Amino acid sequence: MKKIFHKLQNLRNNFLFLIFFYLIYSLIFRLILRLKLDSLYILKKKFFLNNKPNSTCFIMGCGSSINDITPEQFSLIKRNYSIGINSWFLHDFKTNIYMFEAGDPSWSEASKIFKYLEKNYLEYKEIPILMPYESFWFDTKIKHLRKTSKLKIFYYFVLPFLITNKIFLSKAYIAKSKLSKFLNLDASIYGSGSSVIRAVCLAQELGYKKIVLLGVDLSNTDYFYDVDNSFLIKKGISNYENNQKSKIHLTNDPKSKKIILEDFLKFAEEDKYFNSKIYIASKKSSLYPEISLFDWDES
Repeated sequence: MKKIFHKLQNLRNNFLFLIFFYLIYSLIFRLILRLKLDSLYILKKKFFLNNKPNSTCFIMGCGSSINDITPEQFSLIKRNYSIGINSWFLHDFKTNIYMFEAGDPSWSEASKIFKYLEKNYLEYKEIPILMPYESFWFDTKIKHLRKTSKLKIFYYFVLPFLITNKIFLSKAYIAKSKLSKFLNLDASIYGSGSSVIRAVCLAQELGYKKIVLLGVDLSNTDYFYDVDNSFLIKKGISNYENNQKSKIHLTNDPKSKKIILEDFLKFAEEDKYFNSKIYIASKKSSLYPEISLFDWDES
């Protein structure tokens, strides 16, 4: 039995198998999205491509170090491009796009977020909200918002890493890149198990040469709205909980993820096929000094 298991693992790490898997997986999920949704509500990445060669993409995580960002730094972010992840809706700063995962129905706080968005839809109606197909279970509660054009909600399917060992990550990335040259992957976002990884992969695909991670602390599980509850008070939201149950952030916990964020970013730093430079915005992040600190003064 162990021999069969190891053979299956080795098969998953085989380059040709990766190509074949991504091909079949992509075709199936494109079909599923088409059957479930009007094409108006399916992500088309080509509409988000970077048209400013020197601009930077800022990825807004929800770690407590966000509360250290100055007004001047937020002004710089606004002049560039930004992606808000999950609970970023609770912050006052509005990003260019949002990536939101509804999470597991047993603990999801998505209803609280979207009740706020529905009440304040005029502030958000022009900002795209990208959601993975895994969150489609929540669509019954929000489809009226997209069908009445109150919110721009687009669904995508996640193209997973599939590989079982981080040393094969480069192989998987090459397989995905080669497949994208002859198969339309416009409705997909690459990256398993982490909202930050997906946001980084999306920013790289959109053509941003500099990607800056903010609020990706990982050294603790405090979020900006935990430390300063004025954010929740302004939004009229109470008893908002995150899904972090231990001192190690799930994104970087090897017990819960095959490929943790730290491993992926090390790969991205070293791999020639990943042609974006990644920075961290705060020394408070456990990713520092492995990931270079962004220089706000030179930007």
